[in-house]
Amino acid sequence: GCPAKKVVKSGHGSSLMINRDTAFRIVEEMSKAVSIPVSVKTRLGWENPELLKDFFSDFRMLEQFITVHARTYKQAFTGQADWSALFDLKRHLSIPVIGNGDVVDYDDG
Repeated sequence: GCPAKKVVKSGHGSSLMINRDTAFRIVEEMSKAVSIPVSVKTRLGWENPELLKDFFSDFRMLEQFITVHARTYKQAFTGQADWSALFDLKRHLSIPVIGNGDVVDYDDG
């Protein structure tokens, strides 16, 4: 999920949201290689959260949990986290969804 330009430019972090085949292969191979749960940490999407459900529907082999930063790649660390998109995603998935972004104190949590 990292939006840093040098990370994205090298094909890592948030760029995996648009390089789905690579992302799926990483998760699949990791799941085969270890006997512990594998999780995915990502963002709401590249530019908007509209495709987030589609992205995760292809991760059916991921049965553990996901963590989503409630901003898109384009937002990086600016603007406000979009918690409504995370709630919508959770309704779509049967696995736990952990959200982060803009949680700065106990009340936010």
